[in-house]
Amino acid sequence: MTLEKAASIMVRSLTPNRPYHVQWMVTRKCNYRCKGCDVWREQDVKELSTEEIKRGLDILKELGAIEITISGGNPLLREDIGEIIEYASRFFITTVYDNGSMSAEKIDALRDADFVAISIDSLDAKKNDHIKGVNGAWKKAMQAVEKLDREGISVSVTP
Repeated sequence: MTLEKAASIMVRSLTPNRPYHVQWMVTRKCNYRCKGCDVWREQDVKELSTEEIKRGLDILKELGAIEITISGGNPLLREDIGEIIEYASRFFITTVYDNGSMSAEKIDALRDADFVAISIDSLDAKKNDHIKGVNGAWKKAMQAVEKLDREGISVSVTP
């Protein structure tokens, strides 16, 4: 974290009556079919452009937000996700959610994130795959966690 980013976050964190944490669903696209989520059923080809998202991030910064979680669907399915993460990470503590399917392929884009959260719903591979609606989801997610860790990217596991 740069000194400029840390100072900006510190000032915003001391400002009362502000939204400190924001979760932004930047896409409804998803490549999994999770049992507890209907996002995949409600695909929408209309998305905000990269510039519209950047303007939104600027507004959130002005409002005093200090942390942003970029989610979806799967935000890593966006072609411009690297640019979005890079821009967000200039101003916010940035977390990116992934179902475990894309992180290994998008490792360079994730280097700018402060944290990557990989969704794993069960330590039992068969149960996890059933919940995710995709065979091999558990194995791919575990491989993603291991690769992110090896690459020095802060990674956590979420349900």
